[in-house]
Amino acid sequence: MKSRIVFFGIGLLLIGFSQVHAATNYCNHALFPIQPQAEWTYTGDWLDSENEGYSLSVQSVFTRGEKSTAMLNFSSDALGETAYPLLFECNASNGITLVELNNVVIPLPNGTVVKLTLNEQSGAILPPMNQIQIGYSWPFVLDFKGSYTSVKGKSIAVGVRVEVNSQLSEILEEYEVPAGVFENVYVVRQDVSMQLTLAKMKKPIRTLNASRTWYLAEGVGPVSAIFLDAVSELISYSLPDAE
Repeated sequence: MKSRIVFFGIGLLLIGFSQVHAATNYCNHALFPIQPQAEWTYTGDWLDSENEGYSLSVQSVFTRGEKSTAMLNFSSDALGETAYPLLFECNASNGITLVELNNVVIPLPNGTVVKLTLNEQSGAILPPMNQIQIGYSWPFVLDFKGSYTSVKGKSIAVGVRVEVNSQLSEILEEYEVPAGVFENVYVVRQDVSMQLTLAKMKKPIRTLNASRTWYLAEGVGPVSAIFLDAVSELISYSLPDAE
């Protein structure tokens, strides 16, 4: 009797594992195909050295029920040797959302340092593909908590709020970057607002309002972005599911 129960339990586990393996990857968005082992590498004209740039690499994707969770690493020579983990959640109704980004250390030119951790978020980085059409707009808000360390080593608690309002403006037949010429490139115009607030202060001490243009190639992912007159472009990528 016990052996039958054991075999029955193993059978349920095998069925469960097979379902997880065959489950839909909701993070595999047509405009940002987050797949296991996928990687994108970029460079930008604001960087001092041609060897500097940044990359996104997918470490894992796990689906349970109708939600996928993806872990990506963000790395940049400008931020040192540390790779910062990004946790995304994706589903059919909300698209791709960023839910975790911890202990990001941003060195400033004057020798000071800002350290931030994502506290709250709302909206989506990218809504589901079936919602995206020319003129469609969507919000994305990130609230960070952290600290600012002065040159003298004094630490001050800070909050940073990032609001992004995106709208699909056009779809280009072709668009060229160092990684190649890509077809069906979606051009997303974004109004970006960033606010820096010190602890115990209601009003922000610094506010930045700017525009960003994001280029995403269907089946490839982000290929370029223009922000504050700086340009980043895709120089290489790897999508295992497309090989």
